[in-house]
Amino acid sequence: MNVPQFFPQGDQRNDALKHGAEFLAMLEDLIQALDQVAIAEGDSWLYHGHTISKKFFFHVHAAYALLPGVTIPGVGLDVLPFGSIFAIVRAAIETFVTFGHVYGAEDPDERYFRFLIWTAAGLNDRQSFNATTREAQEVIAAEALEIQRLLAEIQAHPRFQGLDKEARGRITGKRIEWRGAKSWAQLASESGIHSGYFQQLYGFLCSYSHASYLAVLQIGQAPPEKEREMAVSILMALNVFMCQFAVIYARLFPQAEKVLEPYRRTKAFNSWFRDKSFWDSWYGPEKP
Repeated sequence: MNVPQFFPQGDQRNDALKHGAEFLAMLEDLIQALDQVAIAEGDSWLYHGHTISKKFFFHVHAAYALLPGVTIPGVGLDVLPFGSIFAIVRAAIETFVTFGHVYGAEDPDERYFRFLIWTAAGLNDRQSFNATTREAQEVIAAEALEIQRLLAEIQAHPRFQGLDKEARGRITGKRIEWRGAKSWAQLASESGIHSGYFQQLYGFLCSYSHASYLAVLQIGQAPPEKEREMAVSILMALNVFMCQFAVIYARLFPQAEKVLEPYRRTKAFNSWFRDKSFWDSWYGPEKP
């Protein structure tokens, strides 16, 4: 199992970690820029973009917080849980892809349409939960009505009218599929991350989240210095995602765009923000 390519090596890792700390501060500044902003009537759906941004930030921060290692209470065992870091990084990049898909479209009308589908899909997932209290049952019942309202709005939307029969069925079927027929890698590509890079990184991270034999074997055999090397290498992948996330977020919220401007001029940001020419030079042009 190999760590995906073009991660920093040797002394470069120290600079990359410093850049990661700068990007964490950047995300915090971007998110806080909207904490006190009043949401205009009719734009409340945009606030969920702010909330999912916090989810992304929390995951990234948690992954970095584990890098120094932890001491297991009562045992006195010091460990670097690099497998846990990988699982958190996977959650972070899934959050990025979701944010990019729902809120990253250039057309505001498309963003809202995707938001409606994403919301309906999320509420629909909870319909299968086993509600054991009266309060929970009331929530499930109320959300069932909300799903029907959302589906009616979705089906009346011009974007829905332009979809083919299969795409419509994925939205209005028993399981509402907010991603449609697209893979995580395809959605990542639409959000500015090359699908080839994403597939390589995501597959590596999933092997730890799903407890594959190779992942367990590596945890059992990796010497301490190798554990840190792997953890740092994977954390550095987040530099790429944090920069791309910031660009999408700033495009969505004008207040955040002003905050991002000085960061975009830094050497650190320009070292990690990947444009199309960079991706194509490493992985070749994306397939249509």
